[in-house]
Amino acid sequence: TRTYIAALIQREELADGVLALTVPDPVGMVQECNAQRLAWVQALQAWRAEPQRHFEHFTSLALLSIRELNATLAAGEAAAEVEREAREVERWNSSPLLAAKAPLPAVDVEAQLPRRIERKQQEARERFEERYDEGERSAFASAYETELHNRQQLIDQLATLYAELYAAPAFQRIAYNDYSAIDWRSVEYFVRMMGTCLYGGPSETQPQDGATLGASQRLWQQELENPDSLLYQALVAKHQGLLRQLLEALTSQDLS
Repeated sequence: TRTYIAALIQREELADGVLALTVPDPVGMVQECNAQRLAWVQALQAWRAEPQRHFEHFTSLALLSIRELNATLAAGEAAAEVEREAREVERWNSSPLLAAKAPLPAVDVEAQLPRRIERKQQEARERFEERYDEGERSAFASAYETELHNRQQLIDQLATLYAELYAAPAFQRIAYNDYSAIDWRSVEYFVRMMGTCLYGGPSETQPQDGATLGASQRLWQQELENPDSLLYQALVAKHQGLLRQLLEALTSQDLS
């Protein structure tokens, strides 16, 4: 708002400025920030769903899976070969007649196996890469992951701001105190307001084991764990009797 007023003064060449009162809008800030966050989430989904890009990404993942499978199979073949050679040498040397003529050196399985696996996997990789362009696949995958990371990073930044605005005392005071529980219109406006503020849910990627939750994930965790949260009040339309029943049902040991 202040930026708009400053731009207006400059555009209209108002030397003395204008008389304006900037009124904070905590609810509007949460709603607008959430709307921008979800717009970028939808843009990311549309970008990933573009048919050609989706096909190329699927193909890249499939090729990587085949490479991993080939490497596993090659390692198994190498292990089988080394073990077979070790048994043949042992059988040869255990024969008094053959061992007396030309004894064979024992096969050092621990030393032979890593080298044999590496060679087998290299051969399998080279054969497979004759069927497609690994450089092109790798370049696509790198560009895809970079773009995905950049887009998700922007979403995460908006999620951080969104969570901060939601947790701000100004928004919390309005949400908890400015809506009546006995007037149906006020309750309806409260539910609509909270629906707009919480719409979309968390927007960060699924955290790995042990990783910290993102800002919007923590927000939802806090809302779900707090029995007095705005989320639960909106779900039961500020009906305290329903809220008690809901919380009892959620904490019941009989739920399966």
